[in-house]
Amino acid sequence: CTVLGCGLGHLTLPRMKEAFGVDLLRRTFTVIMLRHPVDLFVSEYFYTASEVRKPNPSLQFVQDPVLRDAMKKGMSLKQYTSYPHQHHDWHGASTNRQAFYLTGQAAGNLGGKTKDEAKARKVLLKAIVTLRTADFVGIMDDLGRSMRLLRCVLGMPKLEPPTAEVMKSVLGSSETKQMRPTNDSDLIRTIEQLNRVDMDLHEFGSELFDVRWGTLGVMQKSGFDSCR
Repeated sequence: CTVLGCGLGHLTLPRMKEAFGVDLLRRTFTVIMLRHPVDLFVSEYFYTASEVRKPNPSLQFVQDPVLRDAMKKGMSLKQYTSYPHQHHDWHGASTNRQAFYLTGQAAGNLGGKTKDEAKARKVLLKAIVTLRTADFVGIMDDLGRSMRLLRCVLGMPKLEPPTAEVMKSVLGSSETKQMRPTNDSDLIRTIEQLNRVDMDLHEFGSELFDVRWGTLGVMQKSGFDSCR
């Protein structure tokens, strides 16, 4: 999501356009940071599990009462992954979340039924178009290079990734643990399959980033101090 979207409470891009005008992307400098879908899914599991156990949670993180009760009782990551994820949670979509933020549409399953496949590809294409029109696309699992390229694009003399202490204070201790606390290859493949649209979106975003990263050398040779 964009910084603006996170600051306003996980608004989708269409909702932000409703609030600030359809020309929002033309009037603002847009930064989109993509996270690996497996890391995001695992992170959401731990974050939601910790929130639903609070005595008075500030938000209803899971609308499905069966899932909510199961998570309160200690549902494992494997059990959570196996749970039918057709439900919508407080974000609006429980899988392929990044495509949902960019399009406002919950994606079907790639490789599923013909109808679901067509819907998923439509959402994916719409999300890719948004990535291509964004001013900057970075990759969270390549944060060092992303910050360096963003510094160059913005013309800033210094822009460093947040320290571990800052990340802990913002995200909480559960988020700053090992990003993917499982070596279960079958479980990882299942999570990837659940998030096929986001996996393809992340792959496209990574390729787009690499192309734009290649321009950094040109900028350096042209004497842009912020790109050194």
